[in-house]
Amino acid sequence: MENPENTEPDILELHCSNTNEVPSRKRKQSSSSSSSSSSSSSDSSSPKRSRRHRKKTKSRKDRRIKRLTEEVSDLRNKITSSNYDDNFSEPSEHYCPTTSDHNGEQELETEFSLPIGTTVKDPDVLKTPSKFLNILKQVQRIDDANWRDVRYSEVEKRYRHSPGFTELEVNDEVKRYDTSRTLGNIEKAFAALSFALIKQKDQLEIDLRSFLAWFKETSDIRYDEVKEKIHDIFVNGDYSKISNDALQLVCGHRAELIQQRRESILSFIKDPLR
Repeated sequence: MENPENTEPDILELHCSNTNEVPSRKRKQSSSSSSSSSSSSSDSSSPKRSRRHRKKTKSRKDRRIKRLTEEVSDLRNKITSSNYDDNFSEPSEHYCPTTSDHNGEQELETEFSLPIGTTVKDPDVLKTPSKFLNILKQVQRIDDANWRDVRYSEVEKRYRHSPGFTELEVNDEVKRYDTSRTLGNIEKAFAALSFALIKQKDQLEIDLRSFLAWFKETSDIRYDEVKEKIHDIFVNGDYSKISNDALQLVCGHRAELIQQRRESILSFIKDPLR
């Protein structure tokens, strides 16, 4: 027969074992339930967070796009406005006109004006420069008692050349009708003067070539040397002599015309009825 005391521990052990096992099962169930609840809660809240996140992201993108669009539009307007002011070019097709642009166009239109004015008729006789007047008094002997002594005949002989530079001959058939000696003398004077002016131009070319050749061949040229060379060519040379001869022809013929006009006026005063 078994001792009852020997069976007590087994019962107790079994009891203890059972008591220990039950809480463990409960904890497992509780943990599983908590996990299931958490999972269910997480699953239900996840779409909401996702929607909120998408809304926030979209809102931020919309604000960025709007701000970027405004900046690009403002920059484009500034560039187009600057091009219009600098180059007066037509606005771009993307240009957005503003009120300030219209005001600027109105200001440009109001400031535009056409020049207006009149001119005064030039005098029939221009005023002589004082320098030239002094030279004329010297060469024409104006205000001098011997003004009529300025002659041209001796100088004219050196510049009369035939054919061309003297008075033209009249055909024998009509020669008897050429009775005006005055016109013949005037033609002869202009013919000689033409020769003198052409010779003056030719001599100037010769003297300039001579000066350039001297300048090219001479090294280390000083100012004094250039001045002396110019003086020799244009003052002491033929150019100056021809220029003075041309002036002698003009002033001599003018002195003769003045004398003839003077005598004609005086003779008319003495005999108005002649």
